[in-house]
Amino acid sequence: MNINRVHLVIPKILQIQAADILQDVLAYGGAGSNVLGQFVAGIHVDPYIGFTSPNVPWYLFADPSEIPTVTVLRMQGWTGPVVSRKLSDIEIVSGSAPAAYRLGDFATGNIEFLVQDIVGGWDNATYVGVTDFRGIYYSSGTTA
Repeated sequence: MNINRVHLVIPKILQIQAADILQDVLAYGGAGSNVLGQFVAGIHVDPYIGFTSPNVPWYLFADPSEIPTVTVLRMQGWTGPVVSRKLSDIEIVSGSAPAAYRLGDFATGNIEFLVQDIVGGWDNATYVGVTDFRGIYYSSGTTA
């Protein structure tokens, strides 16, 4: 595989270590020896990557201009995200109605929103949305 640039996807807990590795030239062999910055197109922090310490996973994705690894498509006819709000269970009996932002749940005052967006990708059950598996490297974070 001839890949020139990769994207590093990490959980928030690895943000400092990733920045340190890419910027620190003294700890990794002195000036001119840390060439990782030439190949890492970007560091992307994903707060939804789950882990159990001490095993913290991270991912390398090929640059999409070289290998379209994960293709995300919008479902035909679905124009974009839909935002909806739960109807208030408050019924005004007397007086004037308060502003809409004050009409939440009767018991708690909570106002609940729902954002729906439907996206998809490759429908191959083996690779679950991955267009080209050769463009992804995954580390479970284990040191053993």
